[in-house]
Formats: sequence, C-alpha cells, structure tokens
Amino acid sequence: MDPKQELELTLTLHNSGPSPIRIHNPAAADGDGRVGLEVLIEKDLPEESLEEGDSKYIPLLKGEVAQVKSPGPDQGGKVQPVVRLGPGQEIVLSVKIRRHLYLGSATYRVSMTYTSSTKEIPEEEAVEGYMKVPAGKFSVKARR
Repeated sequence: MDPKQELELTLTLHNSGPSPIRIHNPAAADGDGRVGLEVLIEKDLPEESLEEGDSKYIPLLKGEVAQVKSPGPDQGGKVQPVVRLGPGQEIVLSVKIRRHLYLGSATYRVSMTYTSSTKEIPEEEAVEGYMKVPAGKFSVKARR
C-alpha cells in the first residue's frame, strides 16, 4: 500500500445461532456518530512494545460504510436501518476510509469493532454488545 492509497475492508456479520436476531445496520446510519463501526490500526509489534503514536483509532463516518449484500432473497435490496438475520444469514459491508491516515513506513495490523444497541429492537431478537475482530495486516511503503 502506498501512503496515498485508501484503506478498504470488508466486514461480514453472520448469525451462527439457532434464532433470528436484529442488528443495527452501519450502512444506514443517519449521522456520523451513529455508524457503530470503528477501525483500529496499530504497528504490528508485540503489545508490550507499542509506544504512543503506534496506533490509530478511527470511528467510521456515514459515507465510509456501504452495504454490499443484505440477508434474504433481496440480497441487493434497499439499505434498512435494522437488519433481521435469520440463522445462517449474513450482511456484508464494505468499508473505505477516505481520510488521510498519516501512517509511516511499517507493517500494521487492523481490527474492526462493531457496537450494537437494542434501541428500537424487540427484546427477544435484540443483540447488544461490542465485538472486535481482526481484519488483517498491511504494509506502508516509503515513497521513492
């Protein structure tokens, strides 16, 4: 990756349980503070070796998350604020960070966090909590 390249990630939220669930769809957020997805980028070093400035926490903005696939028969359907995932169903999201990240030459590891709240969702189908998932590694090469 070169220093001016945008970081692109794909996130799949999959219901592996036996019951349907409802979650908030980050691609349908009505404002930057309601997306519910964050990206953590940190140098690929042991945790105890990380220093101040070796990591960046990036709350995603409304235009940085897009729905690629929705659950059910209408997989390319309209983006809904709350998504129902039946057993085995998933929603696929594309993340493209369109901001300058100011990263130096190094190898970095990436993780994403998803925060779900139960507001406006019936309790029996609500999923509330915080999930952090590793999203791979990348290297930034120095310009020549």
